[in-house]
Amino acid sequence: MVEATASMEAHAGVLEIEKIPFMNWGIISRYNFYTFKNVPVKRWDPLSSAAIELHEYGTTVRLPKQFGHYSYLSPVRASRSNQFKDIPLDSKCTREFIDIFKATVDAREYIASDGQKIGDAHSITICDGTRRLDNPFSLQPRIRPTQEKAITFINKYPAMCRVVEPDIKDYIEKFLDDNAKIAMGVNLLSTPREYGEHFEDLPIDTIASLFQSMIEGIKYVKEESNKHGMHFIPVSPFFNIGSKVGGSVPRLHGQVYIDLVENGHGSRMENMLKAFAEMKRRGACQLCQSKHESGTRAIVVSEHWVLFSSGSPIRNYHLRLAPREHVERIDDLTAPQIRNLCLLLQLTSKALNKLGVERNRNLIINTKPYGYDSYFHIFLDLIPFETIGGAEMADSMRVVRTSPLAVAEDMRNAINEVTQEPD
Repeated sequence: MVEATASMEAHAGVLEIEKIPFMNWGIISRYNFYTFKNVPVKRWDPLSSAAIELHEYGTTVRLPKQFGHYSYLSPVRASRSNQFKDIPLDSKCTREFIDIFKATVDAREYIASDGQKIGDAHSITICDGTRRLDNPFSLQPRIRPTQEKAITFINKYPAMCRVVEPDIKDYIEKFLDDNAKIAMGVNLLSTPREYGEHFEDLPIDTIASLFQSMIEGIKYVKEESNKHGMHFIPVSPFFNIGSKVGGSVPRLHGQVYIDLVENGHGSRMENMLKAFAEMKRRGACQLCQSKHESGTRAIVVSEHWVLFSSGSPIRNYHLRLAPREHVERIDDLTAPQIRNLCLLLQLTSKALNKLGVERNRNLIINTKPYGYDSYFHIFLDLIPFETIGGAEMADSMRVVRTSPLAVAEDMRNAINEVTQEPD
């Protein structure tokens, strides 16, 4: 457990720990703690979770970890600003628009016409590009100038806490039952310096810098967590592009949830781990060898990536991207692979726009957890928003209306049109 202390030196631009509000940047200290009810909790649903079991040589071993459904309960998330409320639907922000990340990126305060601050110039900046700055467990938000095309910093209103004083931790845990733990973890946020709302709004070099900064931030958190004795670390990188899919800021940005509770992972990850374990037993990785229904679901086969329509989609126009080389974790990607991915994401986004597909989209990066001795192949899910409900969400089943084969054909045609258009 990382400890919060009051032994702070006075630095210009540093926000003293005594002034940090409860759970801002995931900090719980003696100066801001007031009730256990607002502490972030990772709570398992006892009706849909179970202990993880390993089966070797005829012996079953139950691990002190679970898989199944859990929730992060984090009231501080309600404090974050939602700038989409002030923007007309489907309108595009001008270059003069000041989003709440601009204060962090520019390391200066911006004041609205009503006298309220827009965002926060103080930040705990993990990486300026790929150059490491503040320690992931730092207690010192500061106004820190940066210069690279993208930066990675700690989310001010996270789903998890990074630091908590031992006495407070002991007090909180008295109120938790067997299904709950304090939600320890690091929530990263990566954003480009240049303003853009979608992948197609930004230069390829800028998008690549965003991914590289995110990846360096993940590596930094992993290394520092290992030093604190935390080794089994699920990592969830994602992009919420648009208000309908959970975005609260128009500026394109990626997030990473890094779970440090060390008590297990969700059902979806368990299913993926079991599926890849079965592939390993068969000696054939599905993503390395699949032809995607004899190529009928393949959309683009680039130098390093394959774009294809999901054969079992979660929503209509659910697309997947996977590296052609067997890569297990996001931080194993090379610079050429990252750049090629960015080109493909931009092309894919333009093609979806041409087809009139909803521009509110989630991009989920599925990567192998740290500390797991598992077989895996990284892949990305690009999922457009749509309203679904009722029996169409029963169990893990989804009902979609568009054939994956039709999606692939539509996308191939749209990409062909996009590539023929003048820049």
